[in-house]
Amino acid sequence: GAASITTYVLSKRLSKPIIKLRNAAEAISKGEFGARTKINTNDEIGDLSSAFDNMARTIQETITAITKRENIIKRQENLLLKFSEEKQDCCVCLVDMVGGKKISSSLS
Repeated sequence: GAASITTYVLSKRLSKPIIKLRNAAEAISKGEFGARTKINTNDEIGDLSSAFDNMARTIQETITAITKRENIIKRQENLLLKFSEEKQDCCVCLVDMVGGKKISSSLS
């Protein structure tokens, strides 16, 4: 009677957040980097969910930064190709993405 009801309630309380965590992990593995668990509990499951969401946010920010840098590099490559085809003098400005150091050189 009462033990069965308690067991049922506890199993539902544990299984719902675990299913949400699994669903978010599956979404991220498919490239949906904005997926979050949206679990707000003050227990170990809530701690795990918070850590998972922080990890997902970091992955999303890293992917966004890589994509932006990749686009910058592609634009620079296209400009260099254009100038080399036209055989014009140009100035190349490279920026060290990590250190922020600017390196310039002249091509002719």
